[in-house]
Amino acid sequence: MKVGGFEFADEKLAEQARKELEGIQYIKDQMDMENPDMVLQVYGKVIEEELFQTPVGYCFLKELQEYLMAVPYVRNEDIVPIPFPDRYGSQVKAADGKHSRQEAQTPEKKEPEKQVERIEKHVDYKKRFHTLSVACCIMLLTMLAMFAITLTSNNPNILNYENKLINKYENWQQELDEREQQLEERERELNGMNP
Repeated sequence: MKVGGFEFADEKLAEQARKELEGIQYIKDQMDMENPDMVLQVYGKVIEEELFQTPVGYCFLKELQEYLMAVPYVRNEDIVPIPFPDRYGSQVKAADGKHSRQEAQTPEKKEPEKQVERIEKHVDYKKRFHTLSVACCIMLLTMLAMFAITLTSNNPNILNYENKLINKYENWQQELDEREQQLEERERELNGMNP
């Protein structure tokens, strides 16, 4: 059975994934993704209540986690790692010891608890700021150059097209008046020669 891009051999697990997919859609409809604080709150609540148990749910949690890690003002310490159950039914313990649970393990084999460590993203904000400042200055200079070219150009543009058109039509009118006057003078000359 296929659910959310995953193929399940177990019908019960597929049904659970289908329910999680419906829950994900409900969360997406209710949550404002433009508000990182709300996303962080929902993310933490979903992990705390262990709402997702299938790959469909874990993919959604990973999507939220990556979104939160990309937001500069959300501290990485505030983003809880996603606990994931191992093949014996116990959950991998989070690096900080929170949000982990132990379910019944098979008596024949007990594995030591695994620690999931989240890699901290070290972002050099100063370097980013300087890079963006230089890019903004270049764009500003480009815009100013474009305005200067537009204002000093002889071609009609959005800023001076009306004046250019009026001047053009006035010149045409003046030329037509001059030609008409010349034609009238010729006509008079011709009429004066032919009595």
